[in-house]
Amino acid sequence: MPGTIQRGLLAWVVYYALMIAAVPFGYLLSPIIGRNVFYAFLGIDATLSIVFMIIVGLSSRRGLLEAERRGYALLKLYPRRRGRQ
Repeated sequence: MPGTIQRGLLAWVVYYALMIAAVPFGYLLSPIIGRNVFYAFLGIDATLSIVFMIIVGLSSRRGLLEAERRGYALLKLYPRRRGRQ
């Protein structure tokens, strides 16, 4: 799928940037926010995680639908389950 490597590298860079930024973020804002600095960083981290999850999910779906149009039965390999069977 086009762009998969770029999205993977971007996710990798953002992940490690967040891990590196967490320490100075907590150190610098803990005198201001106090013990709630965890929740402030959680808000940033969760927002970016959800955005990336949506971006990757939509692009994967788009790629799988394109493969289906080209004749590959990828979506039939693991059909979506409807309830417990």
